Amino acid sequence: MRSFFILLAAGLFSQVTLGQISYQIKELGKLPVKAVVDPKVEVMDLAPLYNYHVAPHPDGGKYGSLKKAVAERFPRVEEVSVQTRADLPTPDILSGFRSNGRMESVPPDNTLAVGLDGVSISAVNSHVNYRDPEGNRLFTRSLDAFSQGLAAGAGKFDPRAIYDPEQNRFIMTWLAGNSSDLTSILVAFSSSEDILEPWHVIEIPGSPTPSRWSDYPMIAITDEELFLTINLIIDNETWQEGFDGTLIYQIDKMAGFAGSDPEVRMWNDIRFDGEFIRNLHPVKAADENLHSDMHFLSNRNFALQNDSIFILNLTGNLGDADTNLDIDVRSSDTAYGAPPNGRQMNGPELATNDARILDGYRLGSSIQFVSNTVDPATGNAAVYHGIIRNLSDDPSVTSRILPYENRDLGYPAIAWTGRWEGDDEAIIVAQYSGSEDYPGIAASFSAFGMYSDWLVLAEGQGIIDFDFLTVERWGDYTGCQRDYGAPGIVWTGSSFSDGTRYEARTTVLSKSQETSTVEVDETRPAVVTPNPVSQRMTVMMEVPRKERLHLALYSSEGRLVKLFYNTIPKKVGELEFSFDVAPLPSGLYFLSAHLGGEEVLSQRVVKE
Repeated sequence: MRSFFILLAAGLFSQVTLGQISYQIKELGKLPVKAVVDPKVEVMDLAPLYNYHVAPHPDGGKYGSLKKAVAERFPRVEEVSVQTRADLPTPDILSGFRSNGRMESVPPDNTLAVGLDGVSISAVNSHVNYRDPEGNRLFTRSLDAFSQGLAAGAGKFDPRAIYDPEQNRFIMTWLAGNSSDLTSILVAFSSSEDILEPWHVIEIPGSPTPSRWSDYPMIAITDEELFLTINLIIDNETWQEGFDGTLIYQIDKMAGFAGSDPEVRMWNDIRFDGEFIRNLHPVKAADENLHSDMHFLSNRNFALQNDSIFILNLTGNLGDADTNLDIDVRSSDTAYGAPPNGRQMNGPELATNDARILDGYRLGSSIQFVSNTVDPATGNAAVYHGIIRNLSDDPSVTSRILPYENRDLGYPAIAWTGRWEGDDEAIIVAQYSGSEDYPGIAASFSAFGMYSDWLVLAEGQGIIDFDFLTVERWGDYTGCQRDYGAPGIVWTGSSFSDGTRYEARTTVLSKSQETSTVEVDETRPAVVTPNPVSQRMTVMMEVPRKERLHLALYSSEGRLVKLFYNTIPKKVGELEFSFDVAPLPSGLYFLSAHLGGEEVLSQRVVKE
C-alpha cells in the first residue's frame, strides 16, 4: 500500500488557504468474474425485502440534532411570496411511463440508464427493470436474484446504473449487507449492445478495514475505466455517526465488458488537513465524449452554512506509474447548508439527509452540479445549483439556490441539454413535497444563469407513511441522463407517492421548443460576412434587450474554439463584431449566439 501527502495552496477568492491532502493506494489485482447473469434464462426469484422497524434515537442522534439546529437557524417563513424564476419556458414532456411499479423498499434509491436505442434500465432499492422506449417491460428481477447467489444471506440495496455511449454497453453496481461480516460491492458489466445478452458480475470486498461496511455508492466512467465511490460505516453505528471515510475504486471497464477479470485499485484514507473528505461524487461526462481523467466533488455536508467546494482530479490509468490525486478548494459566491426535513400534507416529515453533492456533469473546462440545501430566505429545503469554470486554471464557483414556492425540494439530479460546448443549459429534476402537497416529482430548465418555473412531472396522491418511522425516508437519489442520440432530450427516473407507498416513474423531457426555435427580428436579420472567409469575418446582429449575450465559435465536432462574449450588453441596438480567422485551420465551423438563453444565431462558417 502506498501513502501520499501533498501540500497545496488553494485560492479562496482573495484568501489563500494552505492545506494538505493525504491518501493511500492499494492494488487489489484482477478480481475474478464470479457470476454470469443471463436475462433470457428464468430463475427462481423470491424477491426478499428488508425494512427494519428501528426505534428512534432518544435524543434524535446526530441527524436529529442537525435538523433541530437548521430549524433554529433558519425558521420557516410560511406563505411568503417567492419571486418567480420564469425567465425561461418550462421543459416539454415528451413521454412517461411507470418504471418500477409500487415499491415497498425504503428508501426508493432511483437510478436510470438509457441506451442509444431507447432501451432503459430502471432500478430501485429492491429490483431492476429493463424497458423498451415505449415503457413495455422486457425484463424484471430482484437485486437478490440478479446477484446469482453472490453475497448470500445479505440484503441487496443502493443500485446504480450507467450507460457507456462510446462502448454501447451498460454497467450496474449495488451493495450487499450492512455489517462487516456480510458487506460486499457487486459490479455487473453488459457483454453486448443488446441489454438482454449475458452480464458478468465481480465482487469487491466491502470491509477493507475491520468492523466497517460499505454504503452509498456513486459511479461515473472515463474512456477506459469505471470509478466507484463508497462510504465506510462503522458496525452498529448510523450512517451519520459511523462515517469512517470515502473510498474510490478504479476499475478496468474494458475488461469487464469483455467478460475478463478486471484490474481494480482502491484509493482509501482520503483526507484534507487530517479530516476525511465526505461523500466524494464522481462527475459524469456531459455528452458521449468521455474524458481520460476523473473529477470528484465534495463539500461540507453537515454544515449549517458554508461555501467551500472540494474539487479533486484523478489522473492516470491503472497501468500508469504516475497516477495522481490532486485537490483544489474553492469558495462559492453563494453559501449552502444542510436542509431541513421535508414536509408532506397530513403526514410525517421526509428525510432530506444532508447537503452532499448528488449529481453533476463535466463539459470541457466546466462542471455543473446540484445538491440539497436550506434556503435561508424561507427555511425550506431547496436545490443548490453550482457551476465551476476554468477547471484547469484558477477555478471559480458561482451558485444559485432554487426554491419551489412554499414547498420542499430533495434529491436533485442534472443533465446537459446543449449541442455545443458553450451551451450553458441543463434540465434539473427533483422530488418535491409541502404542507399542502403530497410527495411528487418536478423539473426545471436552466440556461445561462436563468431558470424556468418548476414543472410537475408526477403529482403525489397521498402521504408516504410506512408506520414505523418518525421521519420517513424520501430519496436517496434520482436518475437523470442525457439522450446521447438526441441532444436536448433528457430521461429522468424518480419516485412519487401513489397513496401510501412509492411509485417509480420515467419521464422523457426536452428543452422547450419555445427555447429552441426563437426567431431573430425578421426586419433586422443577423448578417455574417464574408462566408467563406480567409481573413477577417464581420457579424452584424440586433440586440433588442439587455440580457446575457453568449457568442462563441465551435468546430464541426461541436468543440468550443473561442468564447467571444458572455455578459450583458451595455446597450441595446445593432451590434457589429469582427474577428480574425487567419490563425484557424481550414474547414467548417459554427458561429452561435444566445440572448437570454434564446438562440438568435446559428451560422455555418467555412474557413478557406
